[in-house]
Amino acid sequence: MSEPTTPSAPAPAPTAARPEPGHSPGRARDILTELLIVTLGVLIALSVDSFRQLREHRSLVEEARRNIAQEIRDNTGRLDRLLGEIDKRQAQVDQVVAFADDLLAKRPIEGHTIELGYTVEEISDAAWQSAGHTGAFGFMEYEEVQRFSRLYDLQALLSNYQRRSVDQVAEALSMLQSDPDKTPARDVQTFRDRVLSIRGSLVVIDQVGHGLKARYGEVLPTLK
Repeated sequence: MSEPTTPSAPAPAPTAARPEPGHSPGRARDILTELLIVTLGVLIALSVDSFRQLREHRSLVEEARRNIAQEIRDNTGRLDRLLGEIDKRQAQVDQVVAFADDLLAKRPIEGHTIELGYTVEEISDAAWQSAGHTGAFGFMEYEEVQRFSRLYDLQALLSNYQRRSVDQVAEALSMLQSDPDKTPARDVQTFRDRVLSIRGSLVVIDQVGHGLKARYGEVLPTLK
C-alpha cells in the first residue's frame, strides 16, 4: 500500500524588481527637466545680455557719429574764417618785407606800418578724442575709422602750422629794437628772413586748409 503524499506548497508569485534607492525613473526625468530648464534660462539670459550689449554699442557708435558730425560743422566755420584771413596776412607780410628792405637800404621808413598779428583758429578734435576714450571706434567698420583718422591727422597738421606761425611772428618781432633805425643790419636781415618764413607758413596753411575743407565735404555726408 502506497504512502500518502503531502501536497506541496504553491510556488511564490514572482515579484517586480525594486529600483535601487535614488534611481527611480521619475526622479531621473525630474533631474533632466530641471537641467533643461536651467540650461534654457542661462541661454535666454545670455541672449538678453548680448542684445543689451549690442544696443549699447550701437548707441555708443551713433552718439560718436553725431558728435563728430557736429564738430565738423563747427570746424568748417572756423576754417572758413581762417582761410578768409590768408590774403590779408600775406599782404601784411609783403608790407613788412618792404619795410625791412627800406631799413637795409637806409631809406626813410616813414609811412610803413608793421602789423604781423596772428589769431589762431582752434580746430577742435574733442569729439574724436571722446570717441577714442569711450571705445566707440572698436564697434565701427575699419574703413570708417580710417576715414576719420585721415581727417583728424590733417586737422592736426593745420593746427601745428598755425602754432608755428605764431612762434615765427614772435621771433621776427623780437629782432627789432623800439627804434627800428637803431637795429643792426644783421638783425634787420634776420628779421626779414623770419618774416619770409611766415609767408611760407601762410602758403602751407592755405593749401592744407583747403584740403581739409574738401575732406570735411567728403566725410560729413557719410554721417547723416
